[in-house]
Amino acid sequence: MMTRSCCFIGLALVLNVANAEPVGELPPLSDLSKQVMASQGKSVQDMKDAIPSKEMVGVPIFPGALYCTEMTAEGMLPTVVLASKEPIGDIKAWYLEQEGLTWSDQWELFYVGDEYVMLQSESVLLQDISEDPQASACGMMFDMKGMKTQLSISYE
Repeated sequence: MMTRSCCFIGLALVLNVANAEPVGELPPLSDLSKQVMASQGKSVQDMKDAIPSKEMVGVPIFPGALYCTEMTAEGMLPTVVLASKEPIGDIKAWYLEQEGLTWSDQWELFYVGDEYVMLQSESVLLQDISEDPQASACGMMFDMKGMKTQLSISYE
């Protein structure tokens, strides 16, 4: 009986993870990323499987944003980097409407909580990449044609 319970719980966890909505789909891959993936024996599905879920990130995700990468370092909150074809002003207006986020003029970002503490507060940083989207953090691995805004979302 114990084995069946453990198997059922494990299956439920796998199904729950499989149904979790990712923070975003991948942009089209660049030729360089296709070469790197092939040399490492990785597939597009491997990249998709590594995308964190919206539930895991917990901070609102701008609709239609595309996932580029996740950055982690000791002493910092993990950060997902997304890109959007929408202009920065439209994205900022959307985030202004989201409950639980505060805009900081000083830091030019949105944050969760009572005050912003660098490297410790969940936050959303918007960057205009419309002039040269290929030079953005996403540009080496993905085809960024038409992208206008990069979103860096730090979360716990």
